[in-house]
Amino acid sequence: MRIKIYLECDNDAFSGNPLPEITRILETVPGKIRKQMARKPSACNAPESSDKLMDINGNTVGRLNVDRSRD
Repeated sequence: MRIKIYLECDNDAFSGNPLPEITRILETVPGKIRKQMARKPSACNAPESSDKLMDINGNTVGRLNVDRSRD
């Protein structure tokens, strides 16, 4: 299994000290991993909206992917 986290930190939510916003977003990751692991494997690996990582302003700034093909 491989877990990939992509996070783009170039918008206003990360200006100044980006650490609090990065921390807030990463705290959402365990729940997102649980949701992906609960999904039944399918031929379609299209991301779902719950896979998005959102900043405090509601912008999509990244994505989480659990690749179970290595199980």
